[in-house]
Amino acid sequence: MTDRACHVVGSATHVGLTQALGLMKKQRCKLVGTLIGVVFTPLALWTAFASAGAGHGSYFLAKLLFPYSMLLTRTAGDTITTPLIGLALVQFPLYGWLVASFSPTRTAGALLVLHAISVGLCFSGILPSFS
Repeated sequence: MTDRACHVVGSATHVGLTQALGLMKKQRCKLVGTLIGVVFTPLALWTAFASAGAGHGSYFLAKLLFPYSMLLTRTAGDTITTPLIGLALVQFPLYGWLVASFSPTRTAGALLVLHAISVGLCFSGILPSFS
């Protein structure tokens, strides 16, 4: 009986430890996904700002890389406001976190479709100030 009780406690501990390690691995994946987005964001922002030329260049890359912020300029008087820059700052880290948090293939596919639709809208002519 003592052997059996010890085995039950050992199994419960083993299962609990396995679950805890699984959660730690999942959290680490989310962190890595987010960090990849954090690393990519400054490169994308610099590229978009450089191509925009302080307002005298092309917004092509800004529309391509940050379509949500660019679309939301319609609600902000056709200007790129600080909150929209904030949205651009969190876009890619959020992508990384989402892909790591859910089914990677499905989530990446859904984000790609959503991003592509948003890019298409940006280039459809609804952003007159950023043509």
